[in-house]
Amino acid sequence: MISALADHGGVMGMCFAPAFVDKEKATVERLVDHIDHIIELVGPDHVGLGSDLDGIYS
Repeated sequence: MISALADHGGVMGMCFAPAFVDKEKATVERLVDHIDHIIELVGPDHVGLGSDLDGIYS
């Protein structure tokens, strides 16, 4: 899925919501692990930062 997105010029937006980062213990280091994984798969041109901190939790 990620490769197909990149093949079509898309960008994978990384969500900072703790439940999406790691259900056990969400940390900045764990988020960076996700970002590094996407970069290893398809390169840095296809990863973006989208914090989604504008109301995901009330």
